[in-house]
Order: sequence, then C-alpha cells, then structure tokens
Amino acid sequence: MLAKITKNPGEYSETFVEQFKIFHRELKDFFNAGSLAEQLESIYESMDEYGMSALNSFFECKKNMDGAVESTASKEQGINPLFKTMESLNALRDIIVKGLESGLRNDAPDSAIAMRQKWRLCEIGLEDYSFVLLSRFLAYLFLIYTLNNHQIFGF
Repeated sequence: MLAKITKNPGEYSETFVEQFKIFHRELKDFFNAGSLAEQLESIYESMDEYGMSALNSFFECKKNMDGAVESTASKEQGINPLFKTMESLNALRDIIVKGLESGLRNDAPDSAIAMRQKWRLCEIGLEDYSFVLLSRFLAYLFLIYTLNNHQIFGF
C-alpha cells in the first residue's frame, strides 16, 4: 500500500504521504516486521564500540556476499564471501548474547525493557539468517558436487 501511495508524486497530498510513512514504520515496529538490517540498526546506538564494529563488519560482509557474482572463476571466490558473512554473523551474535546474559532489575525503566526486547529480536533474527546462509552453503556444495561428478546422488 505504501508503494502505491508513493508511486506517483502529487497524487496524494504531501502531508498524507508523510503521515502514512510514519504509520507504516510504526506498524512494522509494532508487529516486529522490520528487516534484520532495520532491527540491527535500531540497537546500534545501544552497543559499545566493539559491538558497533562487529555490526559494521557484518553489514559489510553481507553487502559483499550479496554483491558477489554467483558464477565465479574459482570455487574459493564463490565461497569466501559466504564464510566471511557467517563468521561476522557469529561474532555479532556472540556479542548480543553476552549482552543479554545479565538480567534486568525489577525496577528497570520501560525503555530498558524495550531495548532488551530489540536485542533479543536481533539475536533471533541473526539465528534465522544463519540458517539462510547454511542453506546457501549446502546449495553451493551440491552444485560443486554435481559439477565435479556429473551426477546427482549416484544416478
């Protein structure tokens, strides 16, 4: 719906479009429907320098992996960005899990509780994304196997 409203500038009033964008963003926040990148960006300011560095490293590795050409000349060139992304994901997830290890005080402010929830959602999102990366790795292994053996599972 947002794409439809913003498709033709001037079709809807500028005020309506701005308010609808705000509503759309708040609705995504309410249902935790933001992308992993959006979720991670939302906790950036609450991280220490080491965490910020790990987050930036993950974003950079993910960007390099997403931009890598699938049909590369060497097998190593195809798999290296994937491994680097998995390594940076694991490092970032480790930092987030360590940040979640300590409990909250009973009198913790609502903002601290909300931020902890964001950290937890980021940790879950990273875990989910790790399965995506592992699936890509398995697909890559399957491709290499079939190209080298000219067969699939012995058939």
